[in-house]
Amino acid sequence: METLEKELGPSLILLTYHVHYWDYLGWKDSFSDSQYTQLQTAYAKIFGQDNIYTPEMVIQGEVGFNGADLRQARQEIESRTDASQPKMGLQLKPGPEQSVVLNVNDIVVPAAGSLVAVIYENAEPVAVHRGENKGATMSGRFAVRKIVPLKPNAGSARFTLRRESFWDPQKLGVAVLIRDEKLAIRGAAAAPWPPSS
Repeated sequence: METLEKELGPSLILLTYHVHYWDYLGWKDSFSDSQYTQLQTAYAKIFGQDNIYTPEMVIQGEVGFNGADLRQARQEIESRTDASQPKMGLQLKPGPEQSVVLNVNDIVVPAAGSLVAVIYENAEPVAVHRGENKGATMSGRFAVRKIVPLKPNAGSARFTLRRESFWDPQKLGVAVLIRDEKLAIRGAAAAPWPPSS
């Protein structure tokens, strides 16, 4: 993921969803959530996969493969580089008590699709103290912290997003994703969490 960021820069929105099914090994991933496992399971069903595994990379919600395969990742991204997607306006303003006000405009959500805001953090690395990866250091980059469903009103949405006190606002960002009924991404925009919130 960091290699892709260096190569392709801000043209990509990179998000890491930490699944929770490894937490039983004696060490709990502090970024993990069962909601992210459910999302992976939904993609596996859509992609016709027999099982779920890590690491898995999903590109634009359209294809999933071994997340260690950098070559395929490049190919899948490059094949979508020129694909036109709806342009949306995204603005974040400081709100009260560790919150931001999110304004999104020019939204076109497909029938049976959805609009979500994803709060993510380029968090500090985490040391693994127990389990089969004991002694390893886990990256906290692009870690999804929260998924918030949004309900657009006539092509726009205004919503207040709140962060937890232990999330570093200087390392947070918000991505807004338009998804169709098969969870493919049909529009996306991202912005950093604004100062003083």
